[in-house]
Amino acid sequence: MRRLEKDLQSVQASLENALVERDQLTENCQAQEKMVAALQHQLAHYDDIQSEKFVGLQKLNQELLQENTNLSDRLKQAVNEVAETRPKLVQLNSLVTRNQQLSDQLSYVEQNQAKAIEQRLASQEKLWQQRHEQEQAQWNSQASQWEEQVRQLTAERDQVQQELQTARQQSQSAQTQAENLQAALDRLGPTGRTMARGTKPTHG
Repeated sequence: MRRLEKDLQSVQASLENALVERDQLTENCQAQEKMVAALQHQLAHYDDIQSEKFVGLQKLNQELLQENTNLSDRLKQAVNEVAETRPKLVQLNSLVTRNQQLSDQLSYVEQNQAKAIEQRLASQEKLWQQRHEQEQAQWNSQASQWEEQVRQLTAERDQVQQELQTARQQSQSAQTQAENLQAALDRLGPTGRTMARGTKPTHG
């Protein structure tokens, strides 16, 4: 009887340990499922980044998610059976090991995704820089053309103003000559005006 009690206590202790491990594994599985869900969400936003590489990553992620789901189902089944047979504890240990492997693989997938995103962002930044330089060069060229047009128009304006000034001076000179001639005629009196009317103007 004592031996049976000891065996019962041993089985009970093993069961309690298994239940504790089950709770821990369940928490780990839930955390892994959340991590997988977050990873899928991120991959959905960056599905256009390095498509071939992401196809492989998404495929691996689906396989890991499916295997993780299967692991959860197997874990529940193993926990239900642990009360009936002790050898199931060995299977639980194997599942714990596999769960750790899945965690490592998921970490690897996450690192690859981060690298892919970083490469894509660097490529986009380089492309933006090239476009910015091209636009700046076009703007500088256009600005140079505008400056040249302004210089040409300014030169034409100065030339027109110079010609206008010359014409005004010539007009003023002609007006002065006419006034001087009129004054001379007035001094000559009627005879001078008659001679002036009878004289045809000559053009040099």
